[in-house]
Amino acid sequence: MGAAFLQQVRGWIERFLEPGNSLLGIADCARWIRDFFARDLGTIADKTLLLDWYHLRVRCAEAANRAWRVCLHTFIRSHVFTHVDVS
Repeated sequence: MGAAFLQQVRGWIERFLEPGNSLLGIADCARWIRDFFARDLGTIADKTLLLDWYHLRVRCAEAANRAWRVCLHTFIRSHVFTHVDVS
């Protein structure tokens, strides 16, 4: 994301976020959003960044798939190939 755009967003947030109010962000897993929220909005003490449900479901499915592939690969390597005579 462009630095000029992010500066504008930060300026709008600082301009309209009144003292004592909190900031809630909803993200889609993009690293630039997490970085912007943590780094550029670091002076805002009361802020929360949430991951939307759709992308949370996608992330969980991807992580489960990776874990399953590792588990399956380990099982096959340790159980199947140890019983195969390749001589």
